[in-house]
Amino acid sequence: MFQRHHLTLPPFCRAKRCPGSVSICTGWVGRCRAARRYSSTAATKLGHHLLLSLAVCLRCGCAAFAGGLPPQEALKHMKVADGFEAKLVASEPHIRQPLSISFDERGRMWVIQYLQYPVPAGLKAVSVDQYLRTKYDRVPEPPPRGPKGEDRITICEDTDGDGVPDKFKDFVTGLNLASGMAIGYGGVFIVQPPYLLFYPDRNHDDVPDGDPEVLLSGFGLEDAHAVANSLTWGPDGWLYGAEGSTVTAHIRGTEFQQGIWRYHPITHEFELFAEGGGNTWGLDFDEHGNVIAGTNFGEQIGLHQVQGGYYIKGFSKHGPLHNPYTFGYFDHIPYTGFKGGHVTCGGILYQGGAFPEQFNGTYLAGNLLANAIYWHVLERNGSSFKGHFGGELLTTDDIWFRPVDCTIGPDGAVYIADWYDKRATHVDSIDTWDRSNGRIYKIEWKGSARSSRALADGSPASPFDLSKLSSEGLIKLLA
Repeated sequence: MFQRHHLTLPPFCRAKRCPGSVSICTGWVGRCRAARRYSSTAATKLGHHLLLSLAVCLRCGCAAFAGGLPPQEALKHMKVADGFEAKLVASEPHIRQPLSISFDERGRMWVIQYLQYPVPAGLKAVSVDQYLRTKYDRVPEPPPRGPKGEDRITICEDTDGDGVPDKFKDFVTGLNLASGMAIGYGGVFIVQPPYLLFYPDRNHDDVPDGDPEVLLSGFGLEDAHAVANSLTWGPDGWLYGAEGSTVTAHIRGTEFQQGIWRYHPITHEFELFAEGGGNTWGLDFDEHGNVIAGTNFGEQIGLHQVQGGYYIKGFSKHGPLHNPYTFGYFDHIPYTGFKGGHVTCGGILYQGGAFPEQFNGTYLAGNLLANAIYWHVLERNGSSFKGHFGGELLTTDDIWFRPVDCTIGPDGAVYIADWYDKRATHVDSIDTWDRSNGRIYKIEWKGSARSSRALADGSPASPFDLSKLSSEGLIKLLA
């Protein structure tokens, strides 16, 4: 999810806003996990860097966990494409470190707050390799027996129909690196490596009926910025997910380092759908069922992942391909006009029906390092696709804006999870992540009958519950 590069001074030592507080820096020293995460060899290599970082920190009095702009001020710094409007939907204190957004059958927004990142609670680092893959002392037990972390899943509900949530309730807390979720089958599926969990809530009271069911076990935990993520329902009824680049999964006899996997909620089958592709965060389906996945490769925006295919990967770092029945060795979607940084994440194929027709089927994705949301045009290219830059949907000069996930809401608007942090680098072991804030925005077309502007000029949106519709009613609604 986050950029890797050579070690530099911690980002907070370079922040423009530096309130100055030696006590806060002292707090940072107490939170420094380098000694716990790194082997003696790795620690020796980092020793001078850490000491220099500490010295600069204490000298400048930087605030390690505060900065950026207040939510409404950050909104003022945003520029959107002509005819669109950006709106703040949720922010701190209700939402912090948002990683993933989903909507349920009642139009309520569910958000993963990834507050435990980057070190799992209750585990001790035994060794770290040259790529910062950490080996821990044990495999954690699943909830509720395993160590409790700070992650949580929060339901954000709009009770007055104005398009903005005003009621917030935690569905589950104490999660430990919960990196993906999907709603369905009378509960919530959650990937919390090494497990795929299911929290049943069959009476729909927004309280889990009991302990989670363990559906799968064996997802890798060595690198918190590359763990299994992006749970997404496929049009075939399977639950799809991505696995990042620097973790190794061992699931039911299948080993792999990166790729797209899937699980069937009724038959309980597990399959490695496609292998390779880098550190993917975000996947979606077009109207024909094609999988488009994000990438952390420079000059690229994504991959067309086909079943049984294998894709570009760094073999020396990420290991060999594991499925002898795969085919190809496919690269990224051929692309022209690339701009921004090298991390394209949380992408969606727009099929919301509330944007102008030219946006239908376009690939909208966050560019984490450019602090922007871009849209990309995909065109058929034989049996696959080619793409080119479409335009800037949202840009800002606020370098804390970190779009990590995009989702289409029931109103057809695009909802954005903004991690909101000056830091976007996983490689430094020093824990300087700002867990005090986080935002959810939405981008809507001003002329849409479902936009917030239309609601303000007319009557509030009527509540709905799709679970109460018959199959015939759903077909009529979605046709």
